[in-house]
Amino acid sequence: MSTERPQTPPLESSAVSSVKEKTKERGQWGSSTEFMLACLGMMVGLGNVWRFPYLVFKNGGGIFVISYVIMLLVVGLPIIAIEAVLGQYSQSGVGEVFLNIAPIFRGIGYCSVCACALITTYYNIILAWTVFYFAESFKQSWSKCDLDYNTENCITIEEAINYTRYAPPNKTDSEIANRTSSADEFFNRYVLNKSDTLELSWPQPGLALALFVSTSFAVVCLIHGVESSGKAVYFTAIFPYVMLTILFFRGITLPGAWTGIEFYLYPGLTNVRISDIFVDAVIQVFYSIGVGQGALFTFSSFNHFHTKLVTKLFIITFGDMFTSIFAGFIVFSMLGFIADLLGKSIQETVTEGTGLAFIVILEGMTQMPLATISIFCFISMLFFLGIDSLFGLMENVNTFIHDSAHHYGYKITNTQATLMFGTVLFIFGLPMTTRGGIYILSLMDSFSASLPILAVAIGDCLIVGYIYGVDNFLNDLKYMTGETLPPMVVLSFKWLICFIVPVILIIIFFHDLITKIIETFSGKISEDSIMYPAWALIAGWVMGMGPVLLILFFALLFLFQSKKNTFYEKYKEGITPTEVYHAPAQYYGSYEAAEEKKKQEQAILAKGGKAKA
Repeated sequence: MSTERPQTPPLESSAVSSVKEKTKERGQWGSSTEFMLACLGMMVGLGNVWRFPYLVFKNGGGIFVISYVIMLLVVGLPIIAIEAVLGQYSQSGVGEVFLNIAPIFRGIGYCSVCACALITTYYNIILAWTVFYFAESFKQSWSKCDLDYNTENCITIEEAINYTRYAPPNKTDSEIANRTSSADEFFNRYVLNKSDTLELSWPQPGLALALFVSTSFAVVCLIHGVESSGKAVYFTAIFPYVMLTILFFRGITLPGAWTGIEFYLYPGLTNVRISDIFVDAVIQVFYSIGVGQGALFTFSSFNHFHTKLVTKLFIITFGDMFTSIFAGFIVFSMLGFIADLLGKSIQETVTEGTGLAFIVILEGMTQMPLATISIFCFISMLFFLGIDSLFGLMENVNTFIHDSAHHYGYKITNTQATLMFGTVLFIFGLPMTTRGGIYILSLMDSFSASLPILAVAIGDCLIVGYIYGVDNFLNDLKYMTGETLPPMVVLSFKWLICFIVPVILIIIFFHDLITKIIETFSGKISEDSIMYPAWALIAGWVMGMGPVLLILFFALLFLFQSKKNTFYEKYKEGITPTEVYHAPAQYYGSYEAAEEKKKQEQAILAKGGKAKA
């Protein structure tokens, strides 16, 4: 369908006249640098440290990096472009975007916000772990075996090293193979105090306090919306790179570091299928860049309407990719050092997920020269990598609350929205500070971080590709920023959005859906060792498919409430953009008109200056 963009602002309608008031209430980035830092901070998170390096090792080293770059360009970048352009053009968060670009599919926005809220809840717990470790960093209790929570089976890294170096000839590795490292016991028996089953106890005071600290820090930084978070990201987004650089040079100078780096890049391709590599690459793209969660809609909506986007999106995307690869050098240089200490191979040292960051690396760091400083840098890096991602997730939900209230005629300030969601975030995070909390976290991560996000990304492609139209989308980009894409890029973008990306995402969606059905019948989620009770599995499906079903629910609700006569007329009304969607374009005018006006004003000032002279 065709949607014409006005070349000059018409007489102001109520929608157009409300743009200025809405912008004043929501706020805007102080500069495009704040936008870029916020986006980069949101994308670069804890997963870049513990997930990406492991996947590179698991999937053939350099070949996975190549696969990741291809999937980032083919799948990730087009969706990043869709979400950023729609957000900036409409000057609205994800909920308002879909409500106005295709009202019948407003459920896509609600699906995104629900998934984001769920992810924010458990992501905040992981951030609380870093706060807990920071408080313990000066005692380094994870290097000890003589504390109350330790078992007789505990072994410190010093004991493991001494055993490796000085064990009698008749001793075998099997004698320590079943021992539990002190760092493992610290994490599982002290920090988490993990139970053997999914039991809900009272929150553990230390972890609950750490959760309060991480939540409060985020709320304070976001309390005034982008006016405060835009200034905070200058520190929170840049500081982790300072720590990464320090740890990089510290890491590559350690004994055994280059052995670890060699395994990182060239571990071999034994038992690795190309299809598995590309599936892992696509999943990591979504895990890393944050598409489908709504944060990119939100962050771009805080840009000025005429802010140029194309180059910035490339910088942000490749900045995230570079950080992942760079973090891999740090992680594997440390793993090489640990393997060298223990006399083990890299394969025996590498582990996946939280265990890599909170157990293996921290345990090895206690043996480094200037260990306390190295540990401080590492934990600080984890915290600030995580807090920036939390900013993006929270800001998305805060904006949804604010925009929804504005839509229905209520007044809610950024401060009120932030305090409201921050309180909810803390309360709903408390169950994950109980002894069975880690199992709740795993359940939420397994269900809420996959199916809803994939559904939103598929919706992005179908809305722009088949309903709103790629030509209209690119016309909006030109009208808004003055940017045009080369013909070959336009053709490639159309093929990607209309065919290639949706097909890839639909295949992965149903693959993940079938996998979860199989896991449900087995009673196990991912690689957790416990059998989940029926109520927990039902809760998981509610978190996973509930947001997706909102898309269908609100589509049916729109058809039911529409006053049109036939189904075709109702559907046509549902896919027609509202006046509100184009209101910012009518209010601000085209990029060319704005530039021409700016030149005229500069000319008048120049003449005035000469006249005065």
